[in-house]
Amino acid sequence: MGKYYSADGKVGVLIHAGWGSGFAIKPQSLRMDAELIYEFLHGDEKSFHKQVVEMSEPTHNLYEFDNMKLSYVTKGLKFYVREYDGFEDIVTEEDLKLKA
Repeated sequence: MGKYYSADGKVGVLIHAGWGSGFAIKPQSLRMDAELIYEFLHGDEKSFHKQVVEMSEPTHNLYEFDNMKLSYVTKGLKFYVREYDGFEDIVTEEDLKLKA
């Protein structure tokens, strides 16, 4: 599995930027998969859905493809995808301001 990189060297990450079922893909590393992101950018929804089902582990969650978005993270930066009621965003270690 190769990662998808932007022209400026950032890593592409697929997220669901709307409310609903969300995009509960497993393993999470598939969110950065170059082949899957290419299909998202250049294929249609049906071919993208087929690619997701073929590549990911079975899950009880439904995949929702409305409001899918490609975000970018600086290469090497630690992050996680935060989800609430289907809405996903990216949280980086730079976003974590509190220290104990």
